[in-house]
Amino acid sequence: MDNNGLQAQINALNFDIDRLKAAHKQYDANFANLTVRTEITVSLIAALINSGLIDKEKACEFVKAAPLNLPGHEEAVEGAKQTIIKILSSAKSA
Repeated sequence: MDNNGLQAQINALNFDIDRLKAAHKQYDANFANLTVRTEITVSLIAALINSGLIDKEKACEFVKAAPLNLPGHEEAVEGAKQTIIKILSSAKSA
């Protein structure tokens, strides 16, 4: 293989690396966005339970029964539900 062919392969690999870095950066941004939105939402629901506007038991039952279908991520979905239920259960009702 001559230098031009080798340089072309190096350039192609560098392009792929840059593309993967950009995709990873976007993934990280999306993950952070979803995490913050979830934390705010759960905190807001807990505050509404604290103020008496939402019934704690009904909120927990809603989370338990929520039809979330993420194929291949069933264990993570159940873990997230249990965490949210634990947080909401610890909210002090008005």
